[in-house]
Amino acid sequence: MEIAGLIIAGVMSLIFGIMVVANQPQQPATRFFFVLTVGIALWALAVAAFLATNDLAAALIYIRIYYIGAALIAAAMISVAAHIGSRRTVKYLPVTAWVLFGIVATMIVVRVDWLAARVIVGEHTVILHPIGYFAYMAYFISLFLVALVILAYQARRRSALLVRSQLRLIFHAYGIAGGVGIIFNLLLPAAGRYDLIWAGPLSTFIFIPLAYLTIVKHRLFGLKDAAVRTIAYAMILSLLAIVYYTVTYTISAIVSAFSGHGIGGMPGFWGVLAALFLGFLFQPTKQFFDRLTDKLFYRQGYTTEGFIDEIGQILLHTMGLRLLTTRLAACLVRLLKARQVIFAVYDNGHFRIFGSRGHTRPPQVDLKELAAQHQIEQLADVAVVESLPEQLRRTMKLQKIAIIMTLSLQEDIVGFVLIGESQKNNYIERDLSTLRAVRGELAIAIKNAQSMEEVNELNTELQQRIDAATQELRTSNQQLQRLDKAKNEFISMASHQLRTPLTSIKGYLDMLLQGDLGPVRPTQKAVLREAFSSSERMVQLINDFLSISRLQTGTFTMNRQPANLSDIVRGEVTLLRVVAKQRDITLSVHIDDNIPTLPIDAEKLRQVVMNMIDNAIFYSREQTTVDVSLCCDDREVVFVVKDQGIGVPKAEQSGVFGKFFRASNARKRRPDGTGVGLFLARKVVLEHGGSMIFTSKENKGSTFGFRLPLAGLDKEKVVSR
Repeated sequence: MEIAGLIIAGVMSLIFGIMVVANQPQQPATRFFFVLTVGIALWALAVAAFLATNDLAAALIYIRIYYIGAALIAAAMISVAAHIGSRRTVKYLPVTAWVLFGIVATMIVVRVDWLAARVIVGEHTVILHPIGYFAYMAYFISLFLVALVILAYQARRRSALLVRSQLRLIFHAYGIAGGVGIIFNLLLPAAGRYDLIWAGPLSTFIFIPLAYLTIVKHRLFGLKDAAVRTIAYAMILSLLAIVYYTVTYTISAIVSAFSGHGIGGMPGFWGVLAALFLGFLFQPTKQFFDRLTDKLFYRQGYTTEGFIDEIGQILLHTMGLRLLTTRLAACLVRLLKARQVIFAVYDNGHFRIFGSRGHTRPPQVDLKELAAQHQIEQLADVAVVESLPEQLRRTMKLQKIAIIMTLSLQEDIVGFVLIGESQKNNYIERDLSTLRAVRGELAIAIKNAQSMEEVNELNTELQQRIDAATQELRTSNQQLQRLDKAKNEFISMASHQLRTPLTSIKGYLDMLLQGDLGPVRPTQKAVLREAFSSSERMVQLINDFLSISRLQTGTFTMNRQPANLSDIVRGEVTLLRVVAKQRDITLSVHIDDNIPTLPIDAEKLRQVVMNMIDNAIFYSREQTTVDVSLCCDDREVVFVVKDQGIGVPKAEQSGVFGKFFRASNARKRRPDGTGVGLFLARKVVLEHGGSMIFTSKENKGSTFGFRLPLAGLDKEKVVSR
């Protein structure tokens, strides 16, 4: 039975340490606490293994682990104590402790006979070396006492109630558990009673609950609630295991005594029976002891669960900052039996009293000083007046205030709750723990209520601004509609008015070039050709803008008449050969003979064909070829223009058919371009039920074109050849 208890103690200690360090691995205190629990686990499990073995070699190994684990505990105790308190004050002590541990552990590993002169396996006892064992005792007891001194010193030195409470509980855990271990595992073996070494590690069942109490009630290591609950469940499971083993062992012994023989395979049955019995009684027993503890020790008029639930109901069903704080103050006065409760909320750079109960006039307390004390960590989240600095403590006592609860979110102070003296007894630690449990929710609720009031105050002003802005937008929209209509009318009128004289100019220039008005010298002919090209581009530009205007006004329609696309392509090629020759570009044309006559808008498709060939000529390099092809199969007519020009950058190809789109390299080559040609070409082709063709590689050339179905296609589709 002793061995089972030691195993459970070791495993429980190890689980406890893993839970703590896993949730806060970055803190040195948690890492050293984990080392402490590892030492306890090694100590307990090695003692269990020593008591269970009958092999001398194994016993010597377990003895080594046992004493190394105990030595590890001593060094870890000092490190934990130093990191919970002020590190600067005692920073050299942990280093010294670990150096000593290294020496002791090395000596034990190398030779254990300086400590254990002889091991008697059958009796599970050890003949200790008088000098070596005395040195080991001096090592452990010295480090143990130093750890207690550090904790006591820090507990007196720190003014914060929370830290003092943490240090005091750890002090008690060290003192009780360490004292038991020293008695049963150092002093009694030195006196010849080695048979009781199993009792020392069982002090783990004292140390761990006290350490857990420090973690839960005083938030040592700052563990999250989920971690705390997990540790609690592990402890309960371990304790239940002990009770389960004890009950089953007792039942088995009783049955064996009455039956006069061993029970053989019956322990399984009795074990199941005991487990069912304990499972049935556990929850009622727990509830009974909870009520008995509250009645005998706390004498409170509330339960923690009821307190939190009542506060939660107020937070859930109350709107408005003043009403919320007033109801909360009344609730705290009633539950805590306080003489007064005051809610002071930080508002617009000042602390204002929003809700109170029990006092007749505002307290004469400098709340900004409280905020300053909080910032320098002399004011805990829930602090009793006795823990405050002298001057502030006297002021609070004059105002008959006993507890100050700071409401904060991260680094920002939301306000303070000032709780007056108790109407009956003094406040106890459980009152403070309960207040800590609701502190965060109170801060959030008050901040939300405060923000809601600010939002409500802004809503009226914002609504007024919105109404004014809406009216202004209506007026502006009406003006924009009138301007847009005027713009479209102007573009349409200007296009019509400009196109007629430009057509005349183009005709006269053509007559001059043909010599109809007399002979023209070569130098004059070159100038006339340039003027003719400029008039062509101007007519095209006007047509493009007129088409865009019609698109925006919804008057862009197709005038479909039977026409042959091959005639359109040949006509445009003939006109553009002159331009190509001027730029030293060769036009290569291939047109199938079987191109059918189709119901198309010949004028708009002519503009598309001209735009694609003109772009290919203009953006091609000198002494290159532009390939123009028009072919047909049983499904569609395909027009393609392929050049060896500058191409379109890959990153810009997705927008090539957008309105006013111009590639970066095209803008440098042709600054006077508009970027509407391909946009309109796409619209025209799609209106015919066709699809666009486009591929390009920068500095290698581009391919543009379109497909027109012989049977109707009305779905947009950009195809790469």
